[in-house]
Amino acid sequence: MLQGKKTKWKCFVAALRDVWNRKKVEEMRDQLIRLQTQVNSHIQSLISEDLQSISKDLKSLQLNDAKANLQMHSDLASTTLSLGSLGPAPLTLATPVETDEQKNRQRLKAMENQLKDIRVKVSNMEQNQRVLLSLWFESITIREENVAKAHASTFSWLFQEPSPDIHLSDWLQNQHGTFWIQGKAGSGKSTLMKFICTQPQTYELLKTWAGRCPLITARFFFWSSGTALQKSQEGLLRSLLFEILRQCHELVPYVRDARARYHNRGAGPLVLEDLQDQATFLDAELEKQLPWSREELLWTYRCIVRKMSSAKFCFFIDGLDEYKTEGNQDHLGLIETIHQLADAPHIKFCLSSRPWVVFSDAFGTEPRRLLRLEDLTRADIRQYVSDKLGEHSQYHHMVQMNSKFTELAEEVVEKAQGVFLWVYLVVRELLEGLTYNDTIKTMRLRLEQFPPDLDAFFQHMIESIPTFYRKETAQTFRLALSRGEPLPLLTYAFFDDVADEPRLGLGKPSPTLFGEQTQAIRETMRRRLDGRCKGLVEIVRNMNASNDVERDKVDFLHRTVRDYLVRSPQVAGSILQESEAAGELWYKAFHASYLSLRTLITMDPGTDPNVFYPRWAEVFAFARLVADARQDELATDHVLDDYEQVFPQLASYDLKERLCWASERGLWRYIRNRIPPRDAKGFAEYILSHVVGANTRVVEDLNPRLVSLLLGYGADPNSVYRNTLWWTGEGLDKEEQLTNGRPTISSRFIDNINTSDTRGTRKNILEVTELLLHKGPNLEEIWPTRGEGITSPCTVRTRLAETFTSSQLAWLVDGRSIERTYSDQGNAEVGTNQESRLRGIEPQLPNTRKRRGSVNNDADISDKRVREG
Repeated sequence: MLQGKKTKWKCFVAALRDVWNRKKVEEMRDQLIRLQTQVNSHIQSLISEDLQSISKDLKSLQLNDAKANLQMHSDLASTTLSLGSLGPAPLTLATPVETDEQKNRQRLKAMENQLKDIRVKVSNMEQNQRVLLSLWFESITIREENVAKAHASTFSWLFQEPSPDIHLSDWLQNQHGTFWIQGKAGSGKSTLMKFICTQPQTYELLKTWAGRCPLITARFFFWSSGTALQKSQEGLLRSLLFEILRQCHELVPYVRDARARYHNRGAGPLVLEDLQDQATFLDAELEKQLPWSREELLWTYRCIVRKMSSAKFCFFIDGLDEYKTEGNQDHLGLIETIHQLADAPHIKFCLSSRPWVVFSDAFGTEPRRLLRLEDLTRADIRQYVSDKLGEHSQYHHMVQMNSKFTELAEEVVEKAQGVFLWVYLVVRELLEGLTYNDTIKTMRLRLEQFPPDLDAFFQHMIESIPTFYRKETAQTFRLALSRGEPLPLLTYAFFDDVADEPRLGLGKPSPTLFGEQTQAIRETMRRRLDGRCKGLVEIVRNMNASNDVERDKVDFLHRTVRDYLVRSPQVAGSILQESEAAGELWYKAFHASYLSLRTLITMDPGTDPNVFYPRWAEVFAFARLVADARQDELATDHVLDDYEQVFPQLASYDLKERLCWASERGLWRYIRNRIPPRDAKGFAEYILSHVVGANTRVVEDLNPRLVSLLLGYGADPNSVYRNTLWWTGEGLDKEEQLTNGRPTISSRFIDNINTSDTRGTRKNILEVTELLLHKGPNLEEIWPTRGEGITSPCTVRTRLAETFTSSQLAWLVDGRSIERTYSDQGNAEVGTNQESRLRGIEPQLPNTRKRRGSVNNDADISDKRVREG
């Protein structure tokens, strides 16, 4: 009996233990489920954040692709699709009850690998875009887009069988080197080049030439009225490289490597083989900010064409005569560059220009590589005139009344002399006659009285402008001629408003303009410009522009209009006489351009301030004109103060860059009054690096007074030029840094003079050089010189001797002991003043004594390389 009780007790205890254990197991199971749920939730959160980050990056890439037409949409679409496959559903991870832990781990690992692959793809696309966007510029295609399309059925003769006068087809299909299309002003060269670039026959013939090799094509249209990049070798080279890389994304890592090797001067020449094993890249952020130079672009181009020696390259370049001379790089320099670019049997260039002797000597010696446009367009002109007259509703009615109306086309052809622009203008006159049902006699009278050449026509149009518009006409022409590129239409609109309200917009935020408002402004200004200028200026559109302010600009009908206004003393004198005084005119233009800038900032306040540079450049350019006209550099300060009041945060953020932009126009008082006391030396050195060392082609007014001011604040011209600060030179002494090719501010300036990149009078260049040498290195010190990726050190004295004449060099060396500063009046004296002291900044400028053997400003400066800017 006792034994039975013990057995029961044991069973009870065992049962109780089992219940307890089961409870513990359940508690542990519940705890594990909670932990698993938390882990799953955390993993889902991490994956979701990763997905959102990648999705954001993809959207940014897609926006850039659409803006610059980078031809990355297929890669972006496939990556976006891959990302979409990792959507919400696959992220719901199973609990241990539903599946085993091993399956979960496999699932997570697969997702991790997919995300890793997508991240790598996105990173590669970001690198590609960074390089492509460093080459791209907003106006890269605007000239081609604004060139008129060829009229229907014209230029059909171009691809016919070779004839004594037409050899383009044979050249496209069989030849390399250059082919030159020459034509008179207004003969339709740009229209023909646009036609060639867009015709399927062109590419069929080129494919025959390329055979089994890859075919890469690119085009660039020079534009003398456009931005600096539209009329420079830098713009040409950037455009060509952009087009090559846009078609061959696989070359981007190679280009990044080439850039790094170019800037790492001590690394030696670029090794073309085993790229991936040897590739060196710049820091991503610095790579994005580092500007391209002409030398670097040429270096990169050579690297690419050597790498792609199995490909065939054909480039179309329009308007060589519209290239603007850059220092010693005149049209001969451009020709030399083209010869360098085309120096290989797998490369060829189709070129167009006016028949200038310099181009004829370079490209016109072989008849089979030449096309004279005005000799071949008679039939095209006849076709154009007949079609345009035939489109008028009254033409057929008038022909039925008198069949001699059909003879008008042939009469226009006889008078045209191959100039399509003249034909366009005379047809416009004849269409007006049809509207009024003129008789054939009156129509012929219109044709006979129409000026026989473009200059006479422009004079006729100007004389036909009503007297009460003459002042506005003169002001419009002066505004259009004042800058090297077209001004925004909005600036012209504000110019009219400022004339009626001198303090317009100051002290209050700018209103945001919406689509309907900008369209209304456009229509109003279109009518005003037409009334004032009779069609000699017109509105041009840039469809690449990211905002309405930059999209619509005002330019001349044709380059020949600008040429005529500048070339004719009578017209130039009349314009000056009929417009208001220069001080008032430029002040209104300055105020109007400032309001355009403010409007642009208001439309997109979060934009990188560097995007606003073109408008700031315009504002400071007009500020310089006001200062010169009124002999008062502070005349515009109250307007510029408005910017700091309306946009205080942005004004603080962009101050350093804004002062650099002001330095391009030599606005030293504006800079002096805004340099912060706590970091005066840092600001001064940054500005000095820009004004004498950066891309000095943009520095219009090289001002010794400004350089003296910046040196007085402690700027060191021996510091490393700031656009190479990605390389710190850490661990090397100064001589080692220089030997390794890191240019200083001073050496960069002398290099720029030697290549004539620096603008400024001879006197100013010499005085700035003297100021830098006074604070600069010993004449026997090693100084780096620029080369195409390879360093060639020399002494300071040797470099100066390569740059200046012996008399200039003697003057500079003699002046090293002379400390020169500048007063408000420009005389050499101590440069401190009450205003700077009141602002708490007192530059430590040295005393001055009269120098020995001062140089005659221009007479003794007959240099061999230093030129007038």
